[in-house]
Amino acid sequence: MLYHGFYVRMTPCHLKRLKDDGNEVVCKGYWFEVFTDDKMLFPLDVFGGAVGFEILNDSEEERIQYAKDVVDAEEKQYQKLADEIIASG
Repeated sequence: MLYHGFYVRMTPCHLKRLKDDGNEVVCKGYWFEVFTDDKMLFPLDVFGGAVGFEILNDSEEERIQYAKDVVDAEEKQYQKLADEIIASG
């Protein structure tokens, strides 16, 4: 997925989360990797999102929205890192 000039790859996984009662559960989730380039050679960030926690439900729309929300929140930092990668290359 291309968003704001960054490439995001979503990979299904299982993630541990704490429920409100303090018990740990294993949830279906996704790893999100953010890259500077379409070949996905220069990573900027990796973050997880668990269904029922960070991601409301297991729909493509919700996964994409979560990824966009994180990119929006971190965009300035991603751009700074991308500029450093370009300057060093």
